[in-house]
Amino acid sequence: MTALQKRFRITGVSLLWLTYLSYLLVIPSVLGLIVNVYESKALRRLADQEGTEKAEVAKMLWSHHEWLRRTFVMFVVFGMMAVGTAYYGFGLVLGAGVVAWWIYRVVRGMVALSATHTLPVTP
Repeated sequence: MTALQKRFRITGVSLLWLTYLSYLLVIPSVLGLIVNVYESKALRRLADQEGTEKAEVAKMLWSHHEWLRRTFVMFVVFGMMAVGTAYYGFGLVLGAGVVAWWIYRVVRGMVALSATHTLPVTP
């Protein structure tokens, strides 16, 4: 790994750790979503440039940002469904499932990031 790749990876991974921690705290997740959307678009362009030094690192970082972005969107959608059906009792069960799923997605992403693995996300 060249010095350029190493510096690029360290910067990207540091930003991802901050975003994962933001998601784990749930409250500042909107800030994490903004970071994910911006970084995902920038990294996707780098990841598509096959043969460059940064392409492999960019693919790994892009998969994490995309994973977090999709986690947030699905959490909002299912969270609204849980709130909407809470009166009938089903929403409480759905809400508990959504929270468990949120924690799973964040922890799985953190584990994959610590091992520098890409996550299963399709473009």
